[in-house]
Amino acid sequence: MSDLSQQILLATRKKLRFGPTNSLSVEDLWDISLGGTGTQKITLDAIAIDLHSQLEQGKPVSFVSATTRSKQFTETQLKFDIVKGIIDIRVAEHTAAQNRLVKQQERERLTALLDEKNNEKMRAMTAEEIAAKLAALDAETL
Repeated sequence: MSDLSQQILLATRKKLRFGPTNSLSVEDLWDISLGGTGTQKITLDAIAIDLHSQLEQGKPVSFVSATTRSKQFTETQLKFDIVKGIIDIRVAEHTAAQNRLVKQQERERLTALLDEKNNEKMRAMTAEEIAAKLAALDAETL
């Protein structure tokens, strides 16, 4: 089982909630916009930024003695890791979809070019060649 799977399992057991009002479950995170230009106020990017700032503020610092992380810090780190993992998956899926679309468009253009080339070959045929091809096609279908 991957780290993200284990983290999600732990989050569901702990019933962790995400977002500014802590009203979002782990499952809800998959349906939220990644961020950017959308009209949604709650995005994965905004949640990750908020969690990251909480981590930065709550990070224990000591240059002399060993520091221990609070339960709150550990839970925030878990939340951040889950959100970041979901972001990484969603970005990878989006990139893969974009790549498939580009390949599909290129395939369609190449197919259209091939059709044009075949049409050019057919236009270059003499009347006798066209008649012979038609006769051959008619002979095959009977």
